[in-house]
Order: sequence, then structure tokens, then C-alpha cells
Amino acid sequence: MIQVIKILIAITLLASTTVYGRPDAESKSLPLSCFAVPSAHYSICSAQTYAANNISTDLLLYQSDQYDNFRLIGVSRADIGIQWLWGVSASGKYTILVSSEEGHSTYVVFLTRDVLNSQDEGFDHPVAVVSDYFLSDLIYLHDNGTAIFARLGGKTDAPADTCQSSTAYLSANIDLDADACYVEVNISDWSVSKAD
Repeated sequence: MIQVIKILIAITLLASTTVYGRPDAESKSLPLSCFAVPSAHYSICSAQTYAANNISTDLLLYQSDQYDNFRLIGVSRADIGIQWLWGVSASGKYTILVSSEEGHSTYVVFLTRDVLNSQDEGFDHPVAVVSDYFLSDLIYLHDNGTAIFARLGGKTDAPADTCQSSTAYLSANIDLDADACYVEVNISDWSVSKAD
């Protein structure tokens, strides 16, 4: 039964959306949000839908190839709060999913190859879970594991020397806020063992 539902959802999405999720105004389908994986011929796409309880969102994940063929690669169900696909790291090594409850975000980092090779309803074994009240927004993730986060409260609320982190990884097209506090962390500090 679950497989039939997945197929019906995938057919609905394919029939009424483009690869970058811009359905016409009359469409009742779910819009897709897609992120191209650098140096590859595919994208990772997501669609959000309300869960049965109407207080959370479930996340449907797809792989899209250069011919606009879609393949369902996972369903992430939420008990409460919202979740979304943040995107992929600089060269596509990592895929990042975010969940948020009461405005506090948790960033779950997977190897992209594991996401794309997932079966059935989802994928397990993230390589890292970054959950820190003060790390409010992920700005950038390098394939070496270096992440740049905006710190909650900006420079005025940050302890001394907190905002000294380098933003050398950031490209010129990333718009930085002059009052924000940017913190550099490595996701290896938040790694998850296979036994967890």
C-alpha cells in the first residue's frame, strides 16, 4: 500500500511540475525545490507536505537526472515541526536536511552517495547532526567538513572572540550581513557513529 501511495505522489509531482518546481498557478501539486549536485548530471529535489497531524511536515526526496526523470529516494516523516532540504555541500559530497521545532534548527548531514543509494522510505546513518541553540543558520558547507554558521543574536550578543572565524571559504556571491556573527565549525565535531 505504501509503495502505491509513493507511486501516485511521484506521478502527481512529475505530471505537474518542472524540474525546479515552478508549477502553474492553477496547479494543486507540490512544488519541488531542487539542488544540482556539482560535477554530476543529477539534482536532489524535495517536496513538503503536511503530515496527518497538520502540525508538522513530511519531506519527500527525489533524484532528478539531466532528462528530468525523477526517482523517489526517501520520505522523512516529522512528529512535530517543519523540515526541509537545505541543499548540498560545495562539491556535492554532503546533503543537508534541516528540521526545526519552535524555531531552533537541527542540521542533519548525510553523504550524498548514501542519499542517492537509499531504498524504500528513507536513509539512515547521518555522518553528523549539528544541533546548537546559537548556530541559527547554515551559510556554507565545504566538502572537507568546514561549515560556516550565522550565530544567533549577531555580533552584539556574542561573547568576546566568538566572531573571529574565517569566512575565506565563502564566495563573493554569498551576501553577508555586516552585523551578523559568523562561526566556523567542523561537522566532525558533531559526528554520529553507526551505532548511535
